This record gives sequence, C-alpha cells and structure tokens, in this order.
Amino acid sequence: MLGHKQFKALSVALSFTILTFGFSSQPASAQLKVGNLSEIEGDVTCGRGTGGALAYAETKNYLVYICGAEDDPTAPRFYRSRTRNGGPGLNLEAVNYDPRQLRYFEFRNDDYTYILQIPTSRIPNPVLAVEFPNGKRVEERVTRYLARTDVSTPSQGVCSFITSNSVNIRSGPSTTYSVLTQLNRGRVVRALNRRGNWVKLAGVEDPATERVRPINGWVSNAYINGCSEDQFDRWRR
Repeated sequence: MLGHKQFKALSVALSFTILTFGFSSQPASAQLKVGNLSEIEGDVTCGRGTGGALAYAETKNYLVYICGAEDDPTAPRFYRSRTRNGGPGLNLEAVNYDPRQLRYFEFRNDDYTYILQIPTSRIPNPVLAVEFPNGKRVEERVTRYLARTDVSTPSQGVCSFITSNSVNIRSGPSTTYSVLTQLNRGRVVRALNRRGNWVKLAGVEDPATERVRPINGWVSNAYINGCSEDQFDRWRR
C-alpha cells in the first residue's frame, strides 16, 4: 500500500509524463469503439479488494480502469491507470466522496483531479482529462470504452435529462404535491427510480461546473429521457 507521500510523488510523476506526451488529441474523425467488459475477461487489474471492473477506457497513451467497491460493485471506488509504454501507473481510492458524476468519473489526488468522461449520445467523443493545481487541464481522446451491461440501475442513479422548459419538480409523485423548483430543457439529472408515471430524482447537474448537487424531488415521466436512451428505456420499463 502506497503512503501519502508516495501517492503524491507518483501523481506528480504521472503529470510530467502526461506533459511529455502532450496529451495529443486524435482527429475528430477517430472512431470510438464501445463494448462490454467481457472483451477484457481475465484482466485482474481490478482484483482483490474491489468489486471488479465497472468501466475500462483506452487512449493513445493510457489504459484506465474504474473499479467498484468491494461491498457495492455498482459504486465506483478505485481509479487505476497504466501507461502503454510501461511507465508508472496510478492507483487511487475515493475516500469520503463519490467519484461518479452524471457524465464522468472524477477522482482526486491532493490537488490533481483525474476525469474520465462516459460516452453517451450527448458526449460522443469522451476524453480522459487531468486538471493540475494551477488550473491547467490537459485531455486525451478516449478511443475505446467498455462497461458492464448487467448494471442498468446503479445506486447513484441513471443519467437523464429534462425534455421541456419550466418543468415542475415536485415534493411527491403527483400534481397535488408542492413545486420545489423548475428545470428547463437540457438540464441533466439523476433519475433514481419510478413510481407510476413519476420519476424520483436524486440530483441535478450544475451546468457551469457539471458537478451534481442533491435534489429530493419528482418529475413527470413525460418530461424526462435518458442520456443513454437504451439504458434509460431498459430501466424505466
């Protein structure tokens, strides 16, 4: 187990590696390959002490694994990266924070932030990004992304979005409940579960920061759809 100072040193080393590579972006025409984690069956990077792999991504220079918690395999807990040239990798554990945002995973190591975007119809060209203490951000295009298809309702909620303007978010699953707030078309939310024609919301994304703040409300099923329509349709059947 690496100590705090070793983690920091490794993080800085990786950051210099990133700058050396330049995180050169691939052409916009580069085809993203999306598939199932069964394609890397036998890979033990997410091994003992984890709940197994939740997601896997490849870029020009890196292989990235998002591993679930041992006690809840649907909850992301570990970030593990490996360089293609055999250089130093990075192992991070999310402690006292949830790394799952609605459209990306976010892991922190001191003042460095590592972000892996999740491909959806709204993010057709996801990136792996590193944000530095001085505010600089470097990115590298994801060329391959694999995920578990057997987890359609993670405990954090399904990424969804509002489809109309001035949509009422209510305190309960009916028009008789009070209006807590209103959301406009395109606002991204976490859909937690469904009761009849109403969907329970657990969070709403801040459009400025893309970070999620909690919300405890309900929205009519007529005004919500999924960031990934296939996943959302399976979930709300």
